[in-house]
Amino acid sequence: PPPCLRARRSSQGHFPCSRFSLASSSFWPRLATALRSWRRLSFGGELALGTPPVHPARTKQLPPVRVVPAGQPPKATPKGPKKRKVRYSQSAEERLSRQFRERSRAAANRLGGRRKGSHLHTHTMAEWDEGTKSTVQKIPLLKTKAGPRDKEGWAKRLKEEYTALIKYVQLNKGSDQDWFTISSNKEGTHWSGKCWYIHNLLKYEFDLEFDIPVTYPMTSPEIQLPELDGKTSKMYRGGKICLSIHFKPLWSKNSPHFGVAHALCLGLGPWMAAEIPHLIDTGIISHKDK
Repeated sequence: PPPCLRARRSSQGHFPCSRFSLASSSFWPRLATALRSWRRLSFGGELALGTPPVHPARTKQLPPVRVVPAGQPPKATPKGPKKRKVRYSQSAEERLSRQFRERSRAAANRLGGRRKGSHLHTHTMAEWDEGTKSTVQKIPLLKTKAGPRDKEGWAKRLKEEYTALIKYVQLNKGSDQDWFTISSNKEGTHWSGKCWYIHNLLKYEFDLEFDIPVTYPMTSPEIQLPELDGKTSKMYRGGKICLSIHFKPLWSKNSPHFGVAHALCLGLGPWMAAEIPHLIDTGIISHKDK
């Protein structure tokens, strides 16, 4: 307590009641003096006893209160300029998408591996020869993004698949490079046929089959040559050829525009051209007439 309120304690440990009795004439003056000194020390100035203590940091001026007469609507408070919120509408998204496509085409054209007006990413096809690149650019690209589970869209997708395959077969026959026959079941989920490779004037023919994956066309089909199962390291179990290094990244960039014809042109064809001669020269496979 302040010095003016300090008092000696009695031997029993409490203040004598007579010293601080409310009826005592010296209690109230001493209390007022103690409060004045406390306020002076706390707030840096003497305040009146009847004024409540206010901290200097809380003395911010509040806006005046407008009194609106009864029955009169309040006037709108003037506001500053409204901040414009940037929102991407559908047209803006289409514009950004178009700009991205144009820049991608320009970058691909600088690398010299893409036709103007095409959505085909051929600048990543460094592993393919020029004949394969020119052929795949002539195969029509597919537009329908539908898999086997989409019944309505899958029928339209199959028509586009057959159109691309017919065009690819016509290109091969026109250049005298026909090398496969293929057909599908009624649902279009299982494809089978024959493929062959001519080496040293001998024709080596193999069975060809594959199933359309559920996530097609975002996932490429796994082409199988069952007769070559276990005869080369570039093949998975069941005779599925290995296309994970070069072809699958290209497929993912061009999906859903790639189809069965593109898988045969960029997948099976280059694989056979690289592996079949090696298997023949090493004696792993032999001609049926020998």
